[in-house]
Amino acid sequence: MRTDHISSAASNVQHMQKGLERMNIKLHNVISSLMGSSGLAIIHAILDGEREPAKLLELCHSTIRHKKAKEIIEALRGTWEPEHLFALRQAPAELGTLSAPDRRM
Repeated sequence: MRTDHISSAASNVQHMQKGLERMNIKLHNVISSLMGSSGLAIIHAILDGEREPAKLLELCHSTIRHKKAKEIIEALRGTWEPEHLFALRQAPAELGTLSAPDRRM
């Protein structure tokens, strides 16, 4: 049962990465984990309609903002096609982890 859950979670993370790549968002190349608080906060904001890289950067943990600001802003410049946003929305919905990331960093 645990192995199935881990396998399913890994598959959903890969779907999120694929959705981001289709939008030319290379966030997973800059932060260590899309499932961390910074990654989830950014994905949640994208799904809520935020598109400005500088505003999305503000959602990152302060350490990440200070060390990788330029790289993250570049990684967040993408295209926002509705079908890609739909695909991105599917993985977190299945994973059930996107409900309330902690944004008080």
